[in-house]
Amino acid sequence: MSVTENNDNISVTPWLEGELRLAGMLDKRMIALLMAVDASGSINQAAKQVGLSYKGAWQMIERANNLAPKC
Repeated sequence: MSVTENNDNISVTPWLEGELRLAGMLDKRMIALLMAVDASGSINQAAKQVGLSYKGAWQMIERANNLAPKC
């Protein structure tokens, strides 16, 4: 991990910044959705199981994907 500190300014590597942004949105609803997707293999079925619309579930997953660090 590459973290440098200069006069109260902290600079972190882009992948760490991405992981921190992603961690900020991993609430109980998102974790439940991801677990339901894993179990059912379907975003549509998972959305129904956790009480979301397909569009809402898709948007949550898309947001997480966009915040995830790019390797």
